[in-house]
Amino acid sequence: MSTPRGPRHHLAPAALRVASLLALLGGAGCAATPAPAPDPDVRLVVALVVDQLRADLLTRYDTLFTGGFRRLADQGFRYTNATQDHAVTETAAGHATLSTGVVPSKHGIVSNTWYEERDGTWTAVYAVEDPSSPVLGEPDLEGRSPANLERDGLADWMRAHRPEARVASVSRKDRAAITMAARQRGEVYWLSPGSGRFVTSAFYTDAYPGWLDRFNRDTLPVFYADSVWEQKWPEKRFATPRGDTAAYEGDGVHSYFPHRFTDESRRQDTRGFNLWIAETPVIDAATLALARAALTELALGQDSVPDYLSVSLSQTDAVGHDYGPLSREQLDNLLRLDQELGDFLAFLDRTVGPEHWVLGLSADHGVVDVPEYLASLGVDAGRLNRAQLDEVRKILDSVSTPTGAQRVRDLSAALPRLPFIVSAPILGYVADTEQAADTFQRLWENSWFPGRATGPLAAEGLEVLLTEHWLWTTDLRGTTHGSPYLYDRSVPLVFLGAGVRAGSSDEPARTVDFAPTLAALAGIPTPADLDGRPLPVSR
Repeated sequence: MSTPRGPRHHLAPAALRVASLLALLGGAGCAATPAPAPDPDVRLVVALVVDQLRADLLTRYDTLFTGGFRRLADQGFRYTNATQDHAVTETAAGHATLSTGVVPSKHGIVSNTWYEERDGTWTAVYAVEDPSSPVLGEPDLEGRSPANLERDGLADWMRAHRPEARVASVSRKDRAAITMAARQRGEVYWLSPGSGRFVTSAFYTDAYPGWLDRFNRDTLPVFYADSVWEQKWPEKRFATPRGDTAAYEGDGVHSYFPHRFTDESRRQDTRGFNLWIAETPVIDAATLALARAALTELALGQDSVPDYLSVSLSQTDAVGHDYGPLSREQLDNLLRLDQELGDFLAFLDRTVGPEHWVLGLSADHGVVDVPEYLASLGVDAGRLNRAQLDEVRKILDSVSTPTGAQRVRDLSAALPRLPFIVSAPILGYVADTEQAADTFQRLWENSWFPGRATGPLAAEGLEVLLTEHWLWTTDLRGTTHGSPYLYDRSVPLVFLGAGVRAGSSDEPARTVDFAPTLAALAGIPTPADLDGRPLPVSR
């Protein structure tokens, strides 16, 4: 496995490499933190993110896992009290935080979509949009790149340390694959659900490599071959979650196994099928297959230069939104993922060697249980209905203060009078000293980036915190995330591989610690101004 290999491709442009080096060596007021003594044979750093994997799900189903989750629990070092450290708990913000080691107020990716005031109009901005970087071969899709990301990440640090390092990042979601590669021009691919193939943009390359074309043509169709999602595991393994039928799941009708494309898709054509299957567990299996192909084709981890591979798995999020975290569908998904991850870790052992790779597992956010399920247990939970939304509108209309700072303060004071609103913090929280102290104030501050406003009242200069277990949605099924409550911030944080000892800690840890810890394990210097720190996980 130490055989020299051919020339590396997709190196960072010289200017970007120089800028990264300057940042690490003290440019722009940011000195480098020297790398600790690593395992000298680490050749591959793997960042593994499971979208919407709330931490308690791994504990809840621990006895059922026999694959990758089992190995992580038994052989890895786990932080059992790990959280995201920002208020707006969405996919893009969570991934960018894991990647950069700083909170959204510094890296700038404050949510999936935020609002910017342009020429007096509030305009929606998608986290990884970039009209100047079209998606190759998909003229109907918007351009994508990390143009909105304001900070370097682990992939950048690795290239700054060793410019020959190869960078690869794969996911179903563009905002996951792109932010986990930070600002590097590596091999970055995400799924185009409509066309059913993995794609990239002109930011990264001007043509698809032959190996990806072959994967899309020959391998991906194998995963798309079945139009039925069946319960894979024996019935006795499903005693833990709630029942399989609920009006608040799925489409409200087909809320039980098996799930069939012919029953559940509004479009009965190829595009409709591609969109339907993209919401099932099979896409995680396809993403891991792509990761294995990338590792082989790019010869990752095959010499003394540490390479970077990010794999973000999205289907726990898709299933969680549609059916809820405690659904039978989610358990089936997690058991499938457990087996897939076990195979993937074994593949790393065979191709790179167990002594040559390190891996970190975390999540971008958690999720709240389905409100109707919580309500059935006697919990105060629900969704805002039209009448409640009208109450919000009435308050907005009743505050007659002209547009400006005083109107924002008046609204911030008036909105919490509604029983379902806890607080309405003002954007630019630190600057507004008249604001009452809020339990979540630090989290809101960590989610605020000047000029980028989030939330339904962004145009009013406000955030809104609903009562715990309540959702700002009139959709009558499924659930979501995005709040600063612990169920949305609680995530796993596990490290595994060369130099990592088995064990666990209940000491508080944050996802900003994810990238610095992986960097330390691989001997990669990090910027001195990170919000995170290397966690003690080494033997």
